[in-house]
Amino acid sequence: MKYLFYIFLFLIFLQNPVFAHTLKIDGTVGVTTHIDPNDEPQAGQESQIYVDIKDSSGDFDANNPGACTCTLTIEKNSQVIKETPVITGNAYNQIKFTFPDSGSYKLIVKGKPNGTGPAFRPFQVSYEYYVKAQLGLPSKSEVTN
Repeated sequence: MKYLFYIFLFLIFLQNPVFAHTLKIDGTVGVTTHIDPNDEPQAGQESQIYVDIKDSSGDFDANNPGACTCTLTIEKNSQVIKETPVITGNAYNQIKFTFPDSGSYKLIVKGKPNGTGPAFRPFQVSYEYYVKAQLGLPSKSEVTN
């Protein structure tokens, strides 16, 4: 019985941890995204999408992000729902979005130099997020009597 307990503990610690921020890398550029609330967006409720870009080569200047024409595209079923700039001027945008319904969405972050700063390698990363159904809505069976 004692060994079962140790095996159980060992298996628990082997599980992959879940991180609230997701890092994707394209070449030397790393992009981190986070969606409030808790990376679990809910249909019909406004979410805040955060994007942060770093470059291990130093070519993308984190202190001068305005040198990037960076966009966030939100797709559902390969159809573009929204496309918005990630950076305006020299600051990251506060991106607010209300996912219209539940299901799987793809977020694509693309960037390329715009000639106002050091050149860096263009990049593109994508993320899959599942949007939960809106809580508190009656089901179809409750609506139809």
